[in-house]
Amino acid sequence: MIGKHRLIVLLAVVALVTGMVCAAVGFVGGLIVGQRLDGAWVGGDGPTVRVGETAAGEGLVWFKIHAEDGALYRSAEPVRAEVPYSNVGWVILTVEGETVLHRNAENEYRYDHGCWAGSGLVAHIIVWYEGAYHRASETVPLECE
Repeated sequence: MIGKHRLIVLLAVVALVTGMVCAAVGFVGGLIVGQRLDGAWVGGDGPTVRVGETAAGEGLVWFKIHAEDGALYRSAEPVRAEVPYSNVGWVILTVEGETVLHRNAENEYRYDHGCWAGSGLVAHIIVWYEGAYHRASETVPLECE
């Protein structure tokens, strides 16, 4: 009978030690991944954003954009680039947020949208970083004369 109790106690100690080792590995792994992602993340009820990036304001990469005389214009270089990025693109949307056009703008600083008159469309720049597309400019209405 004493041997049976010793076996149970030994198994309980092994399970406890294994749990503590797994917790420590997870904690250290989280620290390493957090450093590779370059900082803290903030969640909550709204969209998940990085510290330094807001859902409504400037992101980690940010371009200037404006619409004039049937064309969109963007700055050649971002005014803010805190992370490496690629795949700069134009996005034209309805005011309800439905994408009408997603077009590469990598080496394109002007896009003639042809004055989709009375459309009520808006546009912004997007870029790819950290495994996803992110808005990288303010959203502007298409201007037509």
